[in-house]
Amino acid sequence: MPRRIVSMDVDPSTTADEGVDYLARCSQFAELTSTNNALAMAYLQDRGWDLERAVEDYFEDKGNDRNNSVIFIDLTASVDEPESSNLVAPASKPCTLNVLSWNIDGLDQSNFTARLQTIVSYLCKDLPHVVCFQEVVSTSLEFFRSELAESYDIFSATDDPFADCIHYFVAILVRKHPALVVDRRSF
Repeated sequence: MPRRIVSMDVDPSTTADEGVDYLARCSQFAELTSTNNALAMAYLQDRGWDLERAVEDYFEDKGNDRNNSVIFIDLTASVDEPESSNLVAPASKPCTLNVLSWNIDGLDQSNFTARLQTIVSYLCKDLPHVVCFQEVVSTSLEFFRSELAESYDIFSATDDPFADCIHYFVAILVRKHPALVVDRRSF
């Protein structure tokens, strides 16, 4: 959609149309377009509060965006549910991003393997979208990469070629999902 600069400094009290009910026009626009008052105000202000022109422009803009429509995927849906039920309308329910932060105490070698297996089984069961680990050591990172590579993109400070002197560090796991796009340059 082409970008437009919308002036937000329109003061209804200084407009030439003294008898115009701006909130009523916003409500009418929102009702006609099945949108909200914020979008209505943006379109109406940009078009001098001309309701007919604003509605026409809205539907014209919407028609131009048919090929660019966004599909929202409910990331919290159960794996047992059919895939088509994961598609939800944008306003029907909010999406939730699950983030887990965990100090895995990688420096403590007691029960180390059992702790790693427990962590992996928890992640495979609950599938949080983003996992932030602290006190990761190279042994635990290798274990996570071997066990979780199918489900998660795994990033750590040791991915840097000059990081061979780091003994413990943080790691970030991002769940592989069609609705989550990871810019690898940001790590």
